[in-house]
Amino acid sequence: MTATLRGRIVVSFVAFALVVAAIFGLAGAAVLYSAEDRFFETLLAEEAAALASRARVTGAWAAPRHDWMTVHVTRATMPPDLAPQLAAAPRRVEFTGAQGRHYHVRALPAPGGGAPAAWLVAEVSERLVIRPLRRTIAIRWAIMEAAIVALAIGLALAIGRRVARPLSQLAASVRALDPALPAHAAVLRTGDREVRLVATALDELRTRVAAFVEREQAFTRDASHELRTPLSVIRSSTARALEDDTLADGTRRTLERVLRSAEQLEVTIRSLLALAREGELAAPDTPTALRPVIEEAVLEQGGALDAAALTVELDVPRGATLPASAAVLRIVLANVLGNACVHAAPGVVHVRVAGDGALVIENAVSPGTMPDVDTLAEPGVRREHSPGYGLGLAIATRLCARSGLSLDIRTDRRTTFAVRIAAARRDVRTSHAGTSDLLTRTR
Repeated sequence: MTATLRGRIVVSFVAFALVVAAIFGLAGAAVLYSAEDRFFETLLAEEAAALASRARVTGAWAAPRHDWMTVHVTRATMPPDLAPQLAAAPRRVEFTGAQGRHYHVRALPAPGGGAPAAWLVAEVSERLVIRPLRRTIAIRWAIMEAAIVALAIGLALAIGRRVARPLSQLAASVRALDPALPAHAAVLRTGDREVRLVATALDELRTRVAAFVEREQAFTRDASHELRTPLSVIRSSTARALEDDTLADGTRRTLERVLRSAEQLEVTIRSLLALAREGELAAPDTPTALRPVIEEAVLEQGGALDAAALTVELDVPRGATLPASAAVLRIVLANVLGNACVHAAPGVVHVRVAGDGALVIENAVSPGTMPDVDTLAEPGVRREHSPGYGLGLAIATRLCARSGLSLDIRTDRRTTFAVRIAAARRDVRTSHAGTSDLLTRTR
C-alpha cells in the first residue's frame, strides 16, 4: 500500500515524540537517582568528618549520630549480605542487599592517617524516596508521554495538511489540464516555493505538449486532405481505365493491383486518422451490431478477396454486438481482412462469434509456409514482411486498445492463423436471439 505524505509526516512526528519522550524519561530517572545518591553521600561525608574529628581527640571511633548508620572496624561485624560484596569490590560505595535493603559505605581512615581503619555503613532502605515511587513515576511518565504523542499527532496532522494541500491542489489541477487550453491554472501558482517550482515546470511541460498536440493535429488535417484527394483521383481513374474492354491482360492485372493498393491505402489513412483523434475512439452508449459492419467490410474488400482467391464464410448471429463504435469496428475489420488478403493461403476465411462473444477471424496457412511470408495472387511472387504480420494488424491492435477492445493473434505457425477481437474487460454484450444465418461469399 502506498503511503501518503501526510501519513509519513504523522508517523515521523510520532516516532520523534516517542524517542524524545523516552530519552527525556530516562534522563529524568537518572537525574532523580543521582540526586538521591548524592544526598546520602553528602550525609555520609558529613558524618565521617564528625567521627574522624572525635577519633583524633579520643583515639577511638564513636557511635554515629544517626541510628541508621553504623561503624565497623572489621568486615566480620558487617551485615552478611554486605560483607562479601565489599570484599569483592572494596572501592564501591553503593550496594544492594537482601530483602530490599540498600547500603551506602564510606571508608574511615585511621586517626593518624594511612589505610582505612573502619567503614561507615548506612542502611538507607527506609529512607529512599525515588525507588518506592517508581510505579507512580512510571505512570505519570506514561501519561506525559501520551500527552506528548497526542500533541505530536495534532501538530503532524496540521503540518501534514498544510504541506499536502498545495500538492493535492497541484495534482488536481494537473489532472484537469487540457493540453489544448492556453490558459494557466491559477492553483499551479500557489503553495510553497518547492511546489511553485514543480508547478512551473509542469506548466512549461503543458505548454510544450499543447504545442506538440497542435502540430500533430495540423499534420493530421493536412495529411488527411493531401492524401485523400490524390487517392480518390487514383481510384476513380483506375476504375474508369478498367472499363476499357480492349486492355491487355497484363495491363488489366496491373491496374487491378493499383486499385487494390489505393483502397488499402485509404483504409490505412482512415486507421491512422482514427488513432490521431482521441474523441472518436470513445465507446458508444449502446453496443454496435457486428453483422452489418462485417458485411460492409467484406464488400469493401471484395476486389482484394477475389484477387487472393479467398472465400469469406460468415457465421455471426444478427444479435451479436461489441462495445465499440461502428467506425472503429469497420476500420479494424478492414485491416484484418486486408491482412488476410495479403498473408492467407487461398481458401476460406471463417468469421464467427465464439461462445464468450468474441469475434474470431480465422484462415488457413499453406503447408510448409511461415506467417512471415506474404503469398500474393500472382504465382511464384513472394514478398517478405516484418514479424508483426503486417502494418494492418499493428494498427488494428492499437485501435482496439484505444477503444476498450482486445485483439489477440493466435497461430500455430503451420496451418492456421486466427485473430480474436473481444471486449478488453470481458463485458462483451452478445445476444444469440434468432437463427444464425450462414452467409458465404464466393469469387
